Amino acid sequence: MRVENIIKRIRTNLQVKATVATICMFSVVILLIAFVSYYFMNKLSLLTYEKLQKRGESLAKNLSQNAQYGIMIESADTLAALLKPLETEADISYILIQNAQGLVLSQYTREDKKTTIEQLITSVEGKVPETGSKILKYHGRDFVYDIVVQVESDSSTNSDERNASGTVRLGISLIETAQIVSESMIFIAISMLVILVASSVGVYYFTRNLLGPVKNLTLVAQKIAAGNIRQDAIPVTTEDEIGQLSQAFNNVCQSLNDIVQRADMISQGKLGAAEAERKLSGGTNLEDAVKSDNQIAGDLGQAFERMQVQLRKLTLQAKMIANDNLDNAILNTIIPGELGEAFAQMTAKLKEFALFAGQMANGDFSMNIESHSSKEVLTNSFARMVSQLRKLIEEVKSQTVFIGNSSNTLAQVSMQSATTVAQLASTSTQISASASSIAQSSQSASNTARETDNASRKGKELMIAFVEKIRNIKAITEVSSKAMDVLSKRSAEIGEIVGLITKIADQTNLLSLNAAIEAARAGEAGRGFAVVADEVRKLAESSAQSAQKISKIIGVVQSETQDAASSVKNGQAEISEGAAITEEASDKFSEIVNHVGNIAHQIEMIAAAAEETAASAEESSSSSEEQSTSMENISTSASQLADIVKRLQSALVKFKV
Repeated sequence: MRVENIIKRIRTNLQVKATVATICMFSVVILLIAFVSYYFMNKLSLLTYEKLQKRGESLAKNLSQNAQYGIMIESADTLAALLKPLETEADISYILIQNAQGLVLSQYTREDKKTTIEQLITSVEGKVPETGSKILKYHGRDFVYDIVVQVESDSSTNSDERNASGTVRLGISLIETAQIVSESMIFIAISMLVILVASSVGVYYFTRNLLGPVKNLTLVAQKIAAGNIRQDAIPVTTEDEIGQLSQAFNNVCQSLNDIVQRADMISQGKLGAAEAERKLSGGTNLEDAVKSDNQIAGDLGQAFERMQVQLRKLTLQAKMIANDNLDNAILNTIIPGELGEAFAQMTAKLKEFALFAGQMANGDFSMNIESHSSKEVLTNSFARMVSQLRKLIEEVKSQTVFIGNSSNTLAQVSMQSATTVAQLASTSTQISASASSIAQSSQSASNTARETDNASRKGKELMIAFVEKIRNIKAITEVSSKAMDVLSKRSAEIGEIVGLITKIADQTNLLSLNAAIEAARAGEAGRGFAVVADEVRKLAESSAQSAQKISKIIGVVQSETQDAASSVKNGQAEISEGAAITEEASDKFSEIVNHVGNIAHQIEMIAAAAEETAASAEESSSSSEEQSTSMENISTSASQLADIVKRLQSALVKFKV
């Protein structure tokens, strides 16, 4: 488990990976150097051995030539004199001169190696050694080059018949050479080890200083990948590529911080529309007014800037709609995209309703409001309201004509009655003579009064029906107001759904960014996954932007829905006022009916009086005066009713159905 952790750290930690790789590289180089050094040291050792061998053979041959006489006479002193000069040579370990029978005539052995040499050269007395060269070892190490050379006899003149008179045995020390080689190898090994350790330490500090900023970059990148976009600037201490990378990363962080700051402002509803509106009031055109003074560089910054420009345009249009300035040229600006199209459709619908409202204000109810779906609550309610008002006005017109005709008939009857009463007053003598005629006229007037009374009562019933219609219209407007409230609630629910979509898009963006980072870590194998992650990120950003646009539309729709609800409520108030006026007119009409009833009753009284005229002229005269007064009242009431009907007809003329 510990080994796996170490391997995992080497794979995931760039500093450890670089340190291990560099140390391995230095180790390979040092091993190569050590191998080459070992090879050349062996080569040098062989050359040194060969040189020592040649030197020993040369000394042995010279000594054998010089020792011929001493061996021949077997003079130890003579031979010792030959050995004396060689005793000063540090590399000569021993020299033995023997005769042909193996008797040692003279020898030299170094004191410091005497015991060792005696162990190597044992029982040489009486033995003739074989000629040649060989290396004698001591405890596994090269000790001496043992060289044996024959001493030829000079007793024969023929060189082919010469016999060996003895041997010269000389030992060249290899200890110093072997020690030098061993010490050199140890020195090389220690040097390589020191170089390796120093290189490892140097590489560690070098990689730490070199990759320290990279580690800082990685930590900041991981925080950004986790969604923490706002990061402090990374200290830049060098001007090399790492420093340039750190500076570039700081620039990226600054750009992201600017974008996050603008996103926060957008989430708080601070779109800069007020500044754009101020520029517009100063004479700046719309395209220049909605641009930011401090624009963010780069593709992402420019895309964010374009989004803010679109939102500012939509906000300005929403303000114009909120200020009831539907004729402003800004509302004619075409904003691309689904949000712009939806906003344009909403504006066109509001302008259409405003046009209809203007026509209705001018008394024109002949417009044709088309509804394409039962879900168009406002359009359907508006259409039903116009239809009910149109029917109401037509019915009021019809009843007004009928009431006008009845009032004219009543006026004519009252005029006739007044004329009759005047005639009765001027010619009381004729009253008695024409009592029967007056009675008949009074009876006719009574019948006419009854008809008028019946007509007025029917008009009262129609007026009651008219009041009921007004109440129905009031109920319809109340339903429309409730529908507008329901529409506002549904818009709020849609706004919550859009908020949920925005959160999902943000999380998808974070997941795509994490996937892109993991794909980048995977290298070539994750390139395809990086492309997919990038497309997912773009889709998430597009979804977030669309959700924000929809949220703004819903906000504007809610505002306009509230305005429409307010308008419906105002209309409801106006209709309520109209209903009150209509009820008041109905009450007046009831008074007229009462007056007409009184007139009918008075006419009946006139008829009774006419029947009694024949009995008493004085009573007839007084009755004529009473009848004259009653006729004046009837004429006045009929004139008032005619004036009311004329005013009502004049008001109804303005309405076009």
